[in-house]
Amino acid sequence: MGDSFPTDVKLPTLLYHIGQEPNSNDGINQCARYEFIEKVQKILSPTEFQRISESFLGPVLKAEARGLNLSGKLIHCFLARSLKTAKKNELWFHFGGQPMKFSIREFHMVTGLKCSPQEAAENVQDNRYAWANTSQQHTSEELLEILRNTKRNSGDERFLLAMLLLTECIFLNLYKGNKFPAAHLKRAQDVHQFLNYPWGIDAFKVLLSSIKSVVPSKLLKSKYTIQGYPLALHLWILESIPVLQSSLSRVSLLEPRTAFIYERYTSTTTAQIPQIENLEASDNLNVTCILPAIPNDPEDTVSLEDEDDPELSLLVDLLSKGYKMKAEDWRRGSLDVGAVMEEVAMKSYRFYNKEAVKPSSSGESLMEKLDKLYKLVEDGFKSTNQRLSKMEKKLRILSARKKKRLEGKTRNSIS
Repeated sequence: MGDSFPTDVKLPTLLYHIGQEPNSNDGINQCARYEFIEKVQKILSPTEFQRISESFLGPVLKAEARGLNLSGKLIHCFLARSLKTAKKNELWFHFGGQPMKFSIREFHMVTGLKCSPQEAAENVQDNRYAWANTSQQHTSEELLEILRNTKRNSGDERFLLAMLLLTECIFLNLYKGNKFPAAHLKRAQDVHQFLNYPWGIDAFKVLLSSIKSVVPSKLLKSKYTIQGYPLALHLWILESIPVLQSSLSRVSLLEPRTAFIYERYTSTTTAQIPQIENLEASDNLNVTCILPAIPNDPEDTVSLEDEDDPELSLLVDLLSKGYKMKAEDWRRGSLDVGAVMEEVAMKSYRFYNKEAVKPSSSGESLMEKLDKLYKLVEDGFKSTNQRLSKMEKKLRILSARKKKRLEGKTRNSIS
């Protein structure tokens, strides 16, 4: 490989060493104002509320109707297991030492909110509705009263008022007494414009900003507040870790595979920290680093512009090929590339070998079985060599970048 080929990959820094994470016995305050769902439903007719249920708010209404509980202790455990990375628009955690990514993609997969930017510039006529006059901002209580007094034959106006109220109060956490943003009031004058606006970007940024304000400064406090929609983080955790999902929730088997994540959950429980730690120590712990795509989801590749972190990308690549992190890896702060490649190759060989020796009822002769075994093992090593070759290429690119940065620093110091 040459002297320039790196022999290790630096790991992200743990916020706290494994086993030394701070535990909080108090709950976490959340700001989502779910009470507005019932208030709006009482004002609207069943037909009007059904229209909302068929909009992008449908999944959250279904989740709230099922009474999904937020587990503050589960959220706290993961915030305390944060990883420090170069990423500004992604959150990285670990559980049982295994890394996990939560980004706007995962937020969309849970909530179903549109998170891809609008294709065209906004073009909404001014003052279609009197309450939308941008010089007269309103509180949520005032808009609720306007909705109550709006004529029942004003279908689109009542729909837009209700949608604006629920979106702001649940996902964006407009506090009691605060005024609605003028831009949102203007946006709520047109049904097409409102439904196609990427509310998920705004909602994710509120949650992301709130978590970053909590980690690590407030984790040692007895209680703290998370703004935005933290239930999305909660359900992503359960979806990523089967042992937590089976122990702390119930999932509907009737929902289609194309359903968003929080449409699948029928109940959640508020876990205790010792229970979470016991599950983390489970022998059959399996952690998904990056969730697989929801079939036919047009926004599966949604992302926000972010900092490049080649070492983190290489780590994800290694994990996707079957490597499982160990406590000593984190203590050392790096991965031995040679050892990782050897483990990945051996796992690949054992997988193909295991598949080859399964009993067959097809009447194959001994020579045919041996030929098949040889072919599977040969294919296994060929596939492994191809993957290792790609990893080697990525490592060389990483080494070249490090060398270029080092040369740049050297030239600067000389000048």
